[in-house]
Amino acid sequence: MHRSQQHSRFFIRRLVALLTLIFSVTLLVPSPNPVAYANEPLLLKTFSQFSRATVFRGMFFFAARDGVHGFGLWRSDGTPDGTQLVRVIRQGPGSDEILGFQVVGDTLFFVADDGVHGFELWRSDGTPDGTTLVRDIRVGSQGSFRPGVYGDVQLIGVGNTLFFIVDDGVHGFELWRSDGTPDGTMLVRDIRPGTGSALTGNETLAVMNDTLYFIANSGEVGLWRSDGTYEGTFPLRNGGLDHGGMLLVNNGTLFIATSDSLWKSDGTQEGTVLVKDRLCIDAGLTHFAFMNGVLFFVGSERREGWFMGCETELMRSDGTPEGTFMVKDIRSSESDLPAGGLGYFSHLTVVSNTLFFNADDGIHGRELWKSDGTAAGTVMVKDIDEGSGHALYPTPFVVLNGTLFFIAEDGVHGRELWRSDGTAAGTVMVKDIITNDLWRSNLSSLSIGANLTSLHTMLFFNVGDDFAHRDKIGFWRSDGTEEGTVQLLSEWAYAHAVICGQVFITSQTNLYTLRIDPNRCTISGRVTDGAGNGVVGVTVSAGARSATTDATGFYTISGLPTGVYTLTATRSGYQITPASRTVTVSDHLSGQDFTATPLTYTIGGRVTDGAGNGVAGVTVSAGERNATTDANGFYALSGLSSGVYALRAEKPGCLIEPAQRAVTLPPDQDAQDFTAICLTERAFLPLVIR
Repeated sequence: MHRSQQHSRFFIRRLVALLTLIFSVTLLVPSPNPVAYANEPLLLKTFSQFSRATVFRGMFFFAARDGVHGFGLWRSDGTPDGTQLVRVIRQGPGSDEILGFQVVGDTLFFVADDGVHGFELWRSDGTPDGTTLVRDIRVGSQGSFRPGVYGDVQLIGVGNTLFFIVDDGVHGFELWRSDGTPDGTMLVRDIRPGTGSALTGNETLAVMNDTLYFIANSGEVGLWRSDGTYEGTFPLRNGGLDHGGMLLVNNGTLFIATSDSLWKSDGTQEGTVLVKDRLCIDAGLTHFAFMNGVLFFVGSERREGWFMGCETELMRSDGTPEGTFMVKDIRSSESDLPAGGLGYFSHLTVVSNTLFFNADDGIHGRELWKSDGTAAGTVMVKDIDEGSGHALYPTPFVVLNGTLFFIAEDGVHGRELWRSDGTAAGTVMVKDIITNDLWRSNLSSLSIGANLTSLHTMLFFNVGDDFAHRDKIGFWRSDGTEEGTVQLLSEWAYAHAVICGQVFITSQTNLYTLRIDPNRCTISGRVTDGAGNGVVGVTVSAGARSATTDATGFYTISGLPTGVYTLTATRSGYQITPASRTVTVSDHLSGQDFTATPLTYTIGGRVTDGAGNGVAGVTVSAGERNATTDANGFYALSGLSSGVYALRAEKPGCLIEPAQRAVTLPPDQDAQDFTAICLTERAFLPLVIR
């Protein structure tokens, strides 16, 4: 082919690409309809910058700057009118960042810089007046908090107490606590007395049995526990640990993984013991998982002759020395240098009774593997990119409805969304979003920063930039099927939370909501009698919505927006306890049970003779209940449920009037009288014999 022909063909291809870009780009415009459904995000408000977000009191709380009010705390109920500024935190330029949110009880704690005090602890009840600085712990503008590796801080709640790590300028970085008041915000204990720091601010804090556990340096690095008091803050083990250790809780056992040893603790000094040493443990966040009570982690046993580095293989531990061992040597080293099949981003992920992870056996490249905890059951699921090519990237696995989803490249379609049920046949590409064109193959849709997220019943992710396919760039959702994988926005975004069927989404400047569940919030529970049997026909109400219990006593109220409701249960003839309860609905709320006790009533009266004297021994009955008149003729039938009763009175040898009467309950009936004429009281004519 002549060079001029080659240039012509190249020019035509570039022209086709340019025309594709110009004429085929379709921008996805958010729906103006306030009722937004699964493919139509609703734009709530545009901001100039977003920070972190959380869920509190059934609403979406976030930090942002709207270009008008300055940097502040905002909230949204999923409607444009309900997206409101709570309070301005900082006016003018400065740090537009909240370092962390934590809900403790009925209080939202966060760390922010107001431009005067530096990063300090704040609190909010969701109202402007209730959003305040808790305490200026380090007086001045320096602030007491130190941002962590990822720009955050550790705030952790235990009961109604918030724990955190700060430096007040006097004691160094130490453990503090707060109940949300200035006086209740205090140093727990100066573990390393003086200005030296016992903590760095990047330690892992763990909670087990309502007690806080952490690694601190009192001169020796050890494991500590705290109940929030000075006396209740003490070491369980001094020495042998390091600040980078991971704390992992499972079924009442705390595992402590350092770089070279594994420990466990039951919360007592004598129960804090070494499980195994001379280990190599990779303490990445994605390198630990529990399955069937067993800890799985990435590492190996240290071999002689290796002065640097360690193998990275799949390990397991049941908390005993003999039960701590390598599951399988996936990629063994034949040299004096360490190898290993699991890398830095192994992403140990449990689905039911299967552990999935990312591994390279040295033959097939980095592929999807699974394990049941045995060597024989640890196998590659599928060679997605056949040969030695790497199919997987350092992106997390996510689980949706019992299925594993991940980003993979098969060498043909580029990086796309895949799913797996743990079998080779069930490991397939969900959709080829960006398809190959006339002159390029293996085009990728998803980048390493795709933000693959699983929320409620959907996956959310971003599709990356491609010159000829800019119409595909943006925010997507998937239900795991090809037809259910669709584009939502033509800009990158992130799905934060689902609140009652609404997904809250932020892009660089916009806040959206996406309705994915028409039922929104639900309240459910059961109404039973004193014996635990379900009571049918009870009406349970929350605002304008209600539901009636079925034959087994269960009910579900659906279609509720987030908010606070007074829940009541009623049925004629029953006393319901509690009479009402106040509930805050921020998601599907279950376990709202009531007890229904049948109301009982009394029928009473008197049986007299013609002279008004009481007649004893008369049996008065209503249904299956009866009573006998006393010496004065009085009777009482108690324990009767609501209804209409045929009331009768009988005594041998007596004529009683009326023969019966209809009595309706409720209310109590206390004047249901009868007259009895008995044989001993009847008048006889004298017998005359002639």
